[in-house]
Amino acid sequence: MAKGGMMYETNGTRRALGIFLAVAMVTPCSWAAVTSADVERVSTVAPFPRGLAMVGGELLVLSRGRVRDAGGVSADVDDRAGTIWTVDPDVAEPLGGPVGHAVQANGAVLAEPTEPPFRLWDRFSDPPERDRWTDRPHYTLRYHEPTQSLYLCSFSGLDLMRSSENPDGFSKNLSDAIIRYDLRTRQWSEVERHRVAAGDSYDPSAVGGTVYRVRIAD
Repeated sequence: MAKGGMMYETNGTRRALGIFLAVAMVTPCSWAAVTSADVERVSTVAPFPRGLAMVGGELLVLSRGRVRDAGGVSADVDDRAGTIWTVDPDVAEPLGGPVGHAVQANGAVLAEPTEPPFRLWDRFSDPPERDRWTDRPHYTLRYHEPTQSLYLCSFSGLDLMRSSENPDGFSKNLSDAIIRYDLRTRQWSEVERHRVAAGDSYDPSAVGGTVYRVRIAD
């Protein structure tokens, strides 16, 4: 299933762009009609991509952090969680064949997370879930033209290896955040963050379907 789908046009052809099987892809039709023959591999540079945005003809890709089914967070793996990459969306190859050099090289770092405003995972945490403050994993990259900034969501928790004790493979933290990267200043800043002091757990009956709107200054 594709995630983070979006439409764009290149050389007069309307295409759908999304994330599928941990690679960015371009397809010429809607997700519902996609077959393996339609899918083209665009880049393998960004590990564990989760957010997409098109800015000035470039595809920007956000790395979420290593997912639980791949082993979750580990001090042995630099999964580049929170890193934003630039990718050329017009570089592509058939999905079924071997990965070519152009696709392997299609990407460069635009921005790496800094602390602050991020709360980077403590790589000395043993077990990993002892870190109750980290704001990873990250997802939902959006570009806002008036502020020339990128915005991402931090879900605040840790992907872990699934086990009988933790079949979901996830440990939830309480510092969910919205973080901004200003393309003019090349600086990160925090827009909004859940206050841990507000409670030590989320009560679905209290939170329900509340929708929040954040006012963003230029």
